[in-house]
Amino acid sequence: MNFLSIRYFLMTAEERSITRAAEKLHITQQTLSAHIAAMEREAGAKLFVRSVPLKLTGSGEVFYRYAAMFVRTERDFRRDLSDASGHHTGTLRIGISPCRGRVNMPGMINAFQERCPLVNIHLFEMSNRNIWNALRHDEIDVAMGYLPGEIPGIAHVPWMEEDILLLIEKNLAGEVFGESLGDYFYGNTANCSGIPPELSKCPFLLNSEEDVIGALARKMFRDVGMLPRISVESENMEVLLRLCLLGKGALFIPRNMAEKLLNREEKKKLLFLSFDEENYMMSFGYRKSEKPWAVINEWIETCRSVSGEGKE
Repeated sequence: MNFLSIRYFLMTAEERSITRAAEKLHITQQTLSAHIAAMEREAGAKLFVRSVPLKLTGSGEVFYRYAAMFVRTERDFRRDLSDASGHHTGTLRIGISPCRGRVNMPGMINAFQERCPLVNIHLFEMSNRNIWNALRHDEIDVAMGYLPGEIPGIAHVPWMEEDILLLIEKNLAGEVFGESLGDYFYGNTANCSGIPPELSKCPFLLNSEEDVIGALARKMFRDVGMLPRISVESENMEVLLRLCLLGKGALFIPRNMAEKLLNREEKKKLLFLSFDEENYMMSFGYRKSEKPWAVINEWIETCRSVSGEGKE
């Protein structure tokens, strides 16, 4: 039995399908079936119940537990060797929300690869809640998002502070605010302590509650006792931003994201409403260890430097 066969087994167990596992492993179903049959002969027990979907037998459950441990041990062994040699190698798995990845990752990855050219990057784009769940389950090495609270076994480092804006297209704002528009906005900006009551008549474009912006927006609605009319909900902030520019609803978005995603002409079409004390800290997270992988620290230092939050 070797690590290749163990990886094949793990993929099959996770996909619960020989067809899907073979596709992800880029091998034929016949090759995968042969590996599984060889492992079962060597183990002296059936590992899968051949049903649809596949299920692990009792022996398969035991095998899965130790197989996952073997793979983690091999990965940690290779990482410790790379640290000892001083030549950083391996694959760094990073979890981040899709739009933050679009805005921040190109510059950060470019700077990081100048420092660690032999390290590969694997980006996992998902909601904020799923990012931290993936880190807890060792599916990624670094989380980049809003830490909702202390998580046992997880260390965290500040990344950057974000504050939230509400964007609304000017014609839609005129319909919603009416004559009171000038009471709030000076030019194209305004600042409030909470969501203005006039916006109870406005459609909203929201992230899901699993993401930090969606969760914060819903908290702000609850604070003022408003039941919002959500016209579109999506994890894709760029889609929501395009809809906002078309006047389809008001959009909550981080200020730094709005500044990077909107060009000058698009900004002229919008009004920008900011809120007192509605800011939060984005963080890096990684699993606590007696000897953390040095590449994780290299990534964090690089990103904080690019973001202007740290020094080389």
